[in-house]
Amino acid sequence: MDEEAILSFLTDNAQLSDILTRRQFIEIFPKDKRSDPAIASLYRDLSETRARQIRAVQKNIRLECAIRSRVPHESGSENADSARDLDGEDEIENIYSEIIPQREPRKLTLSEMIAYMEEAVSKLTAELEFTDQDSKRMITETGAIVDSLSDLRYKKLSSGSTEQCLAGLEYLSKLLSESNSIT
Repeated sequence: MDEEAILSFLTDNAQLSDILTRRQFIEIFPKDKRSDPAIASLYRDLSETRARQIRAVQKNIRLECAIRSRVPHESGSENADSARDLDGEDEIENIYSEIIPQREPRKLTLSEMIAYMEEAVSKLTAELEFTDQDSKRMITETGAIVDSLSDLRYKKLSSGSTEQCLAGLEYLSKLLSESNSIT
């Protein structure tokens, strides 16, 4: 499959600003709240989240294209009569057949298939283990930060600990952004 064509089709014009302008977003809120800076901040946060999601989709498309190029598959359009009986996936392939270069199908042996599957399982297992360990670390660190900032909740903050609280909040923000980039 042509990776750039798929990326273009699925991710071009997918930014939040392409779907909903900042002005349109602000107009959703009641008139007396539209000038609140939190609304602009919310739009910015949503835009950043959407951009991260788009990057994740692009990464997954590139990964799938890399995997698909390593494991050849048979074409679903071997004769004209079978074109009438296409399912949804074959219809998509049919639509993009002009922009997607066709390759000669090669049948894999059972041992090759097993090797590809074992490699995929080991990579997925390693990635899951890393993600699980990283999530546990972030949860532990976040809990420690929340506990250390409990003075804010009870308004018992001493003047000397303001810098410490700000540093803790910045670190918490960094952890949250890291966790969002993982997903």
